[in-house]
Amino acid sequence: MALNTHIKIQILKITPFSTILEKDKPAIVFTDLNMPVMTGIELTSKLRERFDLNELPIIMVTTQSEGADHEAAFKAGVNKVINKPFSADQLADAMQLVGFEARTD
Repeated sequence: MALNTHIKIQILKITPFSTILEKDKPAIVFTDLNMPVMTGIELTSKLRERFDLNELPIIMVTTQSEGADHEAAFKAGVNKVINKPFSADQLADAMQLVGFEARTD
């Protein structure tokens, strides 16, 4: 079976945010810096209220390469920032860097 069939992807909507996290903690979170309802930095800050850096890896993707944005992301608790566009290899490297190991069973 392909590796991607074993990766569970959860899309967190802002409205039931706390309810989702109470029921099922995601294995990893991918967020964009710029989103319509809340920024990736705000999302990360909310997640870090409940989960520390080692407990829940967060990877932020962005088209912005400004140091201030990256600094704010890391200050909020992002584990890794990758710039768009990115390749599958870059994504896999980022996931490995933050300690995420996909199941292969």
